[in-house]
Amino acid sequence: MLYEACLKGTMSSLELHTMRNRLEKGRLFKAQRGELFLDLPSGYVKLPSGGIGLDPDEQVRTVVHLIFEKFAALGSARAVFRYLLHHGIRFGIRAHDGPNRGQVEWRHPRLGTLYGILHHPFYAGAYAYGRNPVDQKLKHLGHSRKRRRRIPIEQWKVLKRDCVPAYITWEQYLQNREQLRRNCSGWENPGTPRRGEALLGGLLVCGRCGMRMSVFYTCVNRGRYECRREARLGLDRTCRGVRASAVDALITQQVLAVLQPAAMELHIRAGQDIQRERDRHTRHWEQQLERAKYESRQAERCYRAVDPENRLVARTLEQSWEQSLQKERQLEEEHDRFLRQTPPTLSAAESESIRSLATDIPALWHAPATTAQDRKAIVRCLIDQVVVNVQSDTEFLDVTIHWVGGFGSQHQIIRPVQKYGQLRDFGNLVNRIRELQDSGYSAARIASQLNQEGFHPPRQSSSFSKAVIRQLVSRLGIAGETPKTIVLGPDEWWTSGLAQKLRVPVTTLRRWVLQGWVRSRRSRLRGFHILWADSEEIERLERLRRHIEAHHRRPQSKRSVASYEAGGTHPEKPGATQSSAR
Repeated sequence: MLYEACLKGTMSSLELHTMRNRLEKGRLFKAQRGELFLDLPSGYVKLPSGGIGLDPDEQVRTVVHLIFEKFAALGSARAVFRYLLHHGIRFGIRAHDGPNRGQVEWRHPRLGTLYGILHHPFYAGAYAYGRNPVDQKLKHLGHSRKRRRRIPIEQWKVLKRDCVPAYITWEQYLQNREQLRRNCSGWENPGTPRRGEALLGGLLVCGRCGMRMSVFYTCVNRGRYECRREARLGLDRTCRGVRASAVDALITQQVLAVLQPAAMELHIRAGQDIQRERDRHTRHWEQQLERAKYESRQAERCYRAVDPENRLVARTLEQSWEQSLQKERQLEEEHDRFLRQTPPTLSAAESESIRSLATDIPALWHAPATTAQDRKAIVRCLIDQVVVNVQSDTEFLDVTIHWVGGFGSQHQIIRPVQKYGQLRDFGNLVNRIRELQDSGYSAARIASQLNQEGFHPPRQSSSFSKAVIRQLVSRLGIAGETPKTIVLGPDEWWTSGLAQKLRVPVTTLRRWVLQGWVRSRRSRLRGFHILWADSEEIERLERLRRHIEAHHRRPQSKRSVASYEAGGTHPEKPGATQSSAR
């Protein structure tokens, strides 16, 4: 008995499996004939003859055309989604079931619906079946949602072109799919422009290994490009990163130079695009008002057609008519507000503003209203990719810009480095400083001469200064003068020696020097303070010390002392100009 029951159960499962296979084959045969239509996308309706046609509602078709036009202009599904939300444009979708089956329902934009429109081959006039098959593994594991996976076009079970009316061409459909694929950020795809300040996110390629470089932001800098090849493959780091500011400055300069000759053409096209956009918005509002008026008149006809004595129905129809009239009135108020904010045609002031902005492209580029995403979008319209290569761990960076159209330009820039040892001409720089020291040049003159000869310090500094030269010669130990090599003249003192002589702190004596109470001069190269004080001057300074110690206040008057020329003759002793300290 048990054996027979098991045999019957096995036969039942086999029959069910056979029936399922037959049904699936029948569905596939119907799809191969191009006759299997389940849920039609927005913009299409099923004809009485069994075929597929465009939606007879003009506004539904207008929204579908608008989606493809804005995607071609903006290049991102999320950008189109934000555009629809900003302008209050909704999808017109015909209900597939329920009491309103077959009627148009205006629904709030959803990103998933937008992606479905851009991926659907119906809009290119092609019939397809088996685009997103159900993952059978997840299905048998008992998942509540039947997970679907997207497969390439080559793996679709059925693909028949030119079977249904089209909104776009097949070539445009393939371009849209490729653009959507490129918008997914990854090692191989550039992704879409983001909010970061770095201009070349997704476009910069390492010249050493050919990998796409990533952008990293910290609180210290505004962006840094790094090659993550070693992190991805587990290798030792060989590729160098670069600060975004160094490369972005070059890209900005080159892009503005390319756009400048086309200023007048940009002015004309900008005016045409703005006018076309306003015409589109005006037409959309007109269609909304036309639909609202039709619905209110239809509600009125339904109310007048009912028997007035049948109040149970008349009250409901009256409320429906009143609601449609309120909706129509609200749309008219919103339309009037829209016309006040954006008139249908450009005014003379707006045209002049567009012309001035188009002719002054650098000002438009650096304007506060221009976001980082806007700049990145402009760069991507002109540049395919940028290849950078650091020259043997030096400050020189080779940059190759691959422009749209196939042209490539070579550039070399200087990137900021951390150490002097990373400078390519560091040896020549040290030798040149020594030569100038031997020639009797001061630190200021050495800095000026190095700047004229094209030398530059590391990091963000673009030129040498007196302080930088003094710091450099001190760090490298190539200073031409030290306290041991400087010969003091008659009655000249070092600060520490005179402070010990006067029995005052060194800091106090230095303050007296800065306030002009002590005669001093600076050494020629490193700027050491050399003080002068003969016996009479020492007596005056001692009286000054005793006076300050006794009264804890500044003297009433001081002798005018002036620094004498470095390396000059013995200064003239104070005579009639000397006055006692008060």
